[in-house]
Amino acid sequence: MKYLICAGCFAGNMGGDAMYETAIESLKATGNEFTILVKYPKDEVAICNKRGYRCVRFTTIDRILYGIPFFVFGSLLKKAHLPYKWLAKGPLKEYINNDVLLDFSGISFSDYRGNLDLIINITWLLPAFVTGIKTIKMPQSLGPYERKTVHAVSKYALKRVQIIMARGDESFNHTKELLPDHKAIINCPDIAMNLSPSDENERIEILRRAKIPSDSAYVCLAPSIVVDQRLGHEKYCDIFSEIIRCICLNTNFNIILAPHTQSLSKAAGVDYISDDLNVCKAVRELNSEYEDRIYILSERLDCHQLKSVIGNASVAIGSRYHFLIAAMSSGVPSLALGWGYKYYEMFNLFDMQEYVFEYHDFNVELIMKKVQKLFDERDDVAHKICEKLPFVKSESKKSMEIVYECSNQR
Repeated sequence: MKYLICAGCFAGNMGGDAMYETAIESLKATGNEFTILVKYPKDEVAICNKRGYRCVRFTTIDRILYGIPFFVFGSLLKKAHLPYKWLAKGPLKEYINNDVLLDFSGISFSDYRGNLDLIINITWLLPAFVTGIKTIKMPQSLGPYERKTVHAVSKYALKRVQIIMARGDESFNHTKELLPDHKAIINCPDIAMNLSPSDENERIEILRRAKIPSDSAYVCLAPSIVVDQRLGHEKYCDIFSEIIRCICLNTNFNIILAPHTQSLSKAAGVDYISDDLNVCKAVRELNSEYEDRIYILSERLDCHQLKSVIGNASVAIGSRYHFLIAAMSSGVPSLALGWGYKYYEMFNLFDMQEYVFEYHDFNVELIMKKVQKLFDERDDVAHKICEKLPFVKSESKKSMEIVYECSNQR
């Protein structure tokens, strides 16, 4: 089969890289072909070339300027039973030449996002509605759909998608309520639960380059610019400072600040990508008295390399969803300082909801009590995660099994 992969990214946000790489590992193992539609060509094309992946440029501007007219006029011609494929130029041809479209949008069709994000979400799908390519949506999270524009656009788009992968009960229930007659809304854990880490030698080399002692235990922290902006920079940095002080005063662990998203090259048609690195630097500066124990992993790593570092931490605390997936899927005791129900959905898989906090309910005293409990009981928590991990990974693998089953249906 020939797969067209879109809406995620290899650069910037490592969550997109993690979802892409997990899917590609599975596709390659079964001998399929695939093409990537890249939205950040200035950064992603080089990555695709290095990894040996075929890619085609398709930025937001490209999708608006070419994809929307193709959808409008192609739909009219198709409805009139007239030839329409001749309208497909450049990247639009991929919607004709491939068999299945895999859409890996992040927070997709949701009240949590603005109208611009809604437009970005749907522009990946509009050409597919004309060409009829089988479409499978595999996002991080879906819904809620209460805002009028979100409800209307989501209902129009998602009912035309053959399979919708919800990543937890909330996403599933919201989507089922939106589309009660849709027969293929599937509830599976995030595909990146099965991402493979790089090997131990590479991890040690990464730490060496960052001048981090490789023979000492460490804690990974992942601040997020998203929560920083929602909560307020000063309040957010103060919470991480409290966590760092607690670690440094009560343990011998070193601390690695691991930005999970870093900015991209500026170019026309490239969406804004926020940068966690700036928050990491601000947090470290606030804790200068412990600077000999605090390290920033500023090197741009791929998702496999980053998972190897995160997966060998003694504890992980952060606000990035796929940072926490990398940790939990490696059996690392974790705590989430998040901004949506996707964190509860994921931690619920491990019966760990007590270690999730959402930014609008942040209470420093309660957070610190849970941080202390996490450290005090980390061996028991790790055991609890590892007990549930085989089932969670097995359920996660069902995503690609469903993809193959759908692909082979005529």
